[in-house]
Amino acid sequence: QPLSLYNVSEAQQQGQELDQLLRLDFSSISAYLRQHLPNTDAPLRKIPFVRRYVEELGGLYQRPVVRRFLSPADPQALPQAAWRKMVTVYDEARADAAMSVVESGLWVHQTMAAMVLPDGAGISILPVSPWQMEPKILDTLRPWDVAGWESVKITVPDTIDADTGVITWGTIELTRTEAWRYVRGSKIGIYAPNGSHPFGKVPLVLGHRVAPELGRWCAPLNEPVHNLQIALCLLESETELVIRHSAWPQKVLENATIAQMTEQIQVGPDKVVALLRSGDPNAPGPALRVVQGQLPVTELTTWIEGRIKLYCAMLGIDPSAFLRVNTAVTVSARLFAHATRAEMRDRIRPVLERFERELAKLSAQVLNLTGIVSLPVDTLT
Repeated sequence: QPLSLYNVSEAQQQGQELDQLLRLDFSSISAYLRQHLPNTDAPLRKIPFVRRYVEELGGLYQRPVVRRFLSPADPQALPQAAWRKMVTVYDEARADAAMSVVESGLWVHQTMAAMVLPDGAGISILPVSPWQMEPKILDTLRPWDVAGWESVKITVPDTIDADTGVITWGTIELTRTEAWRYVRGSKIGIYAPNGSHPFGKVPLVLGHRVAPELGRWCAPLNEPVHNLQIALCLLESETELVIRHSAWPQKVLENATIAQMTEQIQVGPDKVVALLRSGDPNAPGPALRVVQGQLPVTELTTWIEGRIKLYCAMLGIDPSAFLRVNTAVTVSARLFAHATRAEMRDRIRPVLERFERELAKLSAQVLNLTGIVSLPVDTLT
């Protein structure tokens, strides 16, 4: 059978770039600009397409989310004290903010994970992008299921230099029985001083917006969004470079003599320019004129707008949300665009609901380690 090759380093690089672009960090575009326009002074222009794309389709956690921690068999099975504890813990852990990061990541990465870390008497929720993870998979038929993982290494910030701001990356290693964080060369247990945990599997919640390919643990990145973001920045930089070098008129002297070609002629409203003929009486006399470049601004703008419309059509969203149109948008068109956005959000809602259920169970398991309150993990939903 032929081998299936997958460029992990390229996928990790693109995934990290998507996270940066989502947060309006355009530092990664500079490398593409130097490769696309070498030996030029093209400026870096930043167009926030990734952010706008996520804002257009996401936003389910912009308003406070009401969670009810119940048992499917008996809604009264969860004691009142335990219910209040879960609500308080989620509020202090800023669960809505963490899940908003997960939702945004699902639109660009199509796979997201989250860790639940003990934090005093409560918990903290750490969203994890696919580019941060390197799992070791036991069950190759179900690589997308954390229950079939032997372990996973997660890249997280280790130290941040206060003077330079340089981030040194460290590692969190999770196995079926242990959980460690490597900080400044030392090994620290996450759930217990000896690094052990009683969860019976890798303590990680994993969600997919798109089913991964066979043999892959994560779905492919949303490369069309990544490609269009890079293309828009490069096109904008290229367009400005063309305009910068062609916008101003250039004074030229036709049929100049050798002396006129070598001397520096000063022009201006208070200057008199003497244009001398050459020694040949049949030769045309020199002429001073101004050459104005023909800038294809309309064509360039039309090309960029066409790219946006094409990609938006393929992504299933209304391009008018990204472009300013001169014509009025009818009520029916607005209702249709709103219905399209609602349909796209409804597709991701079941993924987030399942993610929330798994997150609640893992949160209850972590809280039970503290002994402050006992929560029914098996029936919690």
